[in-house]
Amino acid sequence: MYEALYSQGLGYYSAGSIKFGRDGDFVTAPEVSTVFGRVLARQCAEVLVQIDNGEVLEFVAGSGKLAVDVLSTLEAQGVLP
Repeated sequence: MYEALYSQGLGYYSAGSIKFGRDGDFVTAPEVSTVFGRVLARQCAEVLVQIDNGEVLEFVAGSGKLAVDVLSTLEAQGVLP
């Protein structure tokens, strides 16, 4: 499986073609709109204001757009960890 995904020049993720987004193989909610990230950030904010030293971790493969949307929204709300 590792070779199929990451083999130099041949693997799915290392062959150089676009994987994410409208021109790739699939589109995820964060790539379509900022709405998903903003809604998720609101849920995170509810928790962050109730705990000390909270953190937000993203365990998702992708372009990083979800993290940008969530962190931007948390910053705008004044609850960026």
